Amino acid sequence: MNDAPDLKLKELAQAIGALPASLYVLTCEGEYAIVSWVQQAGFVPPMISLALKHGRGVGEKIMAGSPFHLSILPENGMKLAKPFFSSDAPGISAALDLEVLKDAHGYLQCKYVRHTESGDHSIVIAEVLTGKLLGKSEKPHIHLRKDGLKY
Repeated sequence: MNDAPDLKLKELAQAIGALPASLYVLTCEGEYAIVSWVQQAGFVPPMISLALKHGRGVGEKIMAGSPFHLSILPENGMKLAKPFFSSDAPGISAALDLEVLKDAHGYLQCKYVRHTESGDHSIVIAEVLTGKLLGKSEKPHIHLRKDGLKY
């Protein structure tokens, strides 16, 4: 039984927004993006999937084969992420000199394997090359949205 067509748009948005995610700062060769839809996708080799909105410059570099880093934001880490929500924020260029944010909960270094299109995002599959928890926080940031149909 499929009730999805009968759901009101607001109810659908709230239900999708309840799917928990974390927040990450993805960096690759001086480009960056805030991403939240990241999931483990394999054990051997270790793989992840992540959703990247179309039109992000960093996506072209990743899909060309450049290794990238995901800094895992710590619990209550919105202050750490804030500069990355704006391309002209003070301090962003200094932060981009780092592959991994120094106050991150942890990080993963990955390389692109393949992608598929999914609406307004690309789903990227990547192999995890290395990673580490940095001990800055006991937990990663958990992100829930009031409206799952927009950021």
